[in-house]
Amino acid sequence: MPENGKFETYGKVKSASDFYDELSEDYMDMIEFSSKVESESEIFKTIVSEYKITRCLDAGCGVGLHSIILSKLGVEVLGIDISASMIEKARELAQRFGVSAEFEVLDFSLIKEKYKEKFELVLCIGNTLPHLINEKDLLIALRNFYNA
Repeated sequence: MPENGKFETYGKVKSASDFYDELSEDYMDMIEFSSKVESESEIFKTIVSEYKITRCLDAGCGVGLHSIILSKLGVEVLGIDISASMIEKARELAQRFGVSAEFEVLDFSLIKEKYKEKFELVLCIGNTLPHLINEKDLLIALRNFYNA
């Protein structure tokens, strides 16, 4: 999260969570969710198999696309996102796809405090990191990813 908690979007100052809360209703269609579950499964199947992944942190999970793919492959997944609406959608989709991925609203800066256990894989895919608009916040997030 930016130091001041806000960034400029379309001429309005919004927090990242507000921006994605508003976007959550249309996000599934924007990313072509169902087709990506199918098309991206093979690459994740290879990664899970090659690196023997059993536990994953999906940082900035959005509506849970990669969390759901990995959970379908038998990986224990925790998806985190700053947007409560995105997390709500992710939970709905996980239920729809019959997977047990867990989701939580959480800022990257709090990962170290909240989770002491280790993950074999930390994902941060998509346009998540650009929302960390200063070096301090980016370094905190990357350190927390590394420590996780």
